[in-house]
Amino acid sequence: MSYRGRTKRSPLTTTLAALALVSSTLFSIEVLSAIPASATTTENTACNKPGISTCDTFNYPWYNAPCSYFPYSPQGLCAGWNWGEPNGSGGYNLNDQWGYGYRNCVSYIAWQLAAYNDVPSADFTGLDDAYQWYTTAQNKGLVPTSTTPQVDSVAVSTQGSDGHVMFVTAINPNNTLTVQEYNFDNEGDGDIRTDTPTNLGMVAGGSKTVGTTTYYSGYIDYQNLIYHYHILNSDFNGDSVSDLALYDNTGGAFHVVYGSSFNTGDAEQFAYGPNYQGFVGDFFDGVGHADLGLFDQSIGQVTILYGGTFPNYTHQWQFTWGIGSQYQIFTGDFNGDGYTDLGLRDMTGGIIHIDYGPPPFTAIQPTSFTWAAGSNYIPFSADMNGDRYADIGLFNQATGNFAWVYGPNFPLSPQGAFQSVAVGQNYQPFAGDFYDGNCADLGVRDADIGMIYFFYGGGCSQTYPQQKEHQWAAD
Repeated sequence: MSYRGRTKRSPLTTTLAALALVSSTLFSIEVLSAIPASATTTENTACNKPGISTCDTFNYPWYNAPCSYFPYSPQGLCAGWNWGEPNGSGGYNLNDQWGYGYRNCVSYIAWQLAAYNDVPSADFTGLDDAYQWYTTAQNKGLVPTSTTPQVDSVAVSTQGSDGHVMFVTAINPNNTLTVQEYNFDNEGDGDIRTDTPTNLGMVAGGSKTVGTTTYYSGYIDYQNLIYHYHILNSDFNGDSVSDLALYDNTGGAFHVVYGSSFNTGDAEQFAYGPNYQGFVGDFFDGVGHADLGLFDQSIGQVTILYGGTFPNYTHQWQFTWGIGSQYQIFTGDFNGDGYTDLGLRDMTGGIIHIDYGPPPFTAIQPTSFTWAAGSNYIPFSADMNGDRYADIGLFNQATGNFAWVYGPNFPLSPQGAFQSVAVGQNYQPFAGDFYDGNCADLGVRDADIGMIYFFYGGGCSQTYPQQKEHQWAAD
């Protein structure tokens, strides 16, 4: 059977050759608004012209597979979308190595995931027709799924007879998405479109019922599976200098290197899986030695290892909070009592909840406020102004912007900002007192190459004129 439908984009071209301060002026985080925008389509029109077999094909290797029916042409419409490769016996092979029909949207997505994203084939093989991808992936628990788009996620539409899958390459500030796809126009070629999610077929709550099974539209977040190292920071050895940690959700290990040289470190084994988010903080004893934590999004379970110093912990404590892949956990001492508190951000609505330590946490969310919805925002926290209260920030992967609000009252508009050129889903933010001794420094980790960049040197002026780099563990 050849699976149909109507996509990794080429590797990120944005590199961090030089990180520069663009502006330290205050600004408001831009929330995705409902401002309509003109739809644009960039189509490889050369592919549709008879006799022309080369064009910008996104490097898809079967871009000119001929139609298996008369007139055996590489271009234009093909009955049943049955493009194929001659098999040497007078017939045609219609499917790629993953079982999807050549030049169909599902084949293009599968090839991109394998060729550029290094996604294991088991995570996208056997998802059937395009409209089935989201629900099938969700039911199999293969990869994180969400109703919120993010860069490098696969958008699954249930519209049309067979649905459609697209690769999200940009989330734009005017409530539009840019997608890369194949066979949108039934001619087996590649397009780049920019339009609202609704016009792209991503209708909120969209579904298709076939027999007794209902299939839903949504986004498959393969990049969350690929970037298995996630950067964290805290004081693990009690010297009042922030240390760096990486949590590996494929092996379950927390790796720590001690600041500020980051030359020596330790490791501690914990649970693992794509549904786990790691976090760290001094939750129990308040003496400056970090404990380890895991948040299991699939069941909302928070687990903390404590009762010692890294990597030797003697106790474990658990409670349940928000359930779902839309939640992002972060930590900080938001009320200045010496104990680390927990924060939980709901990316779908932008609601940030804070539960104050020490445990037992009540999970009643005694403080909450709303700020910037969207999966392109990543929360971080640190004492940015030296008042001994942790502040809350958001890093916008789509623009490279850092912004933050000061605790403990957390006003509704940002009070501090820093512009970097670290743009892309491969950049992970962090903040801590690595160099200045009073106020937090900023940093990003480039997961593609394992390079960690520090911005520091401005004291509490929040100008960050200096930069350092540290190489550690690429994904």
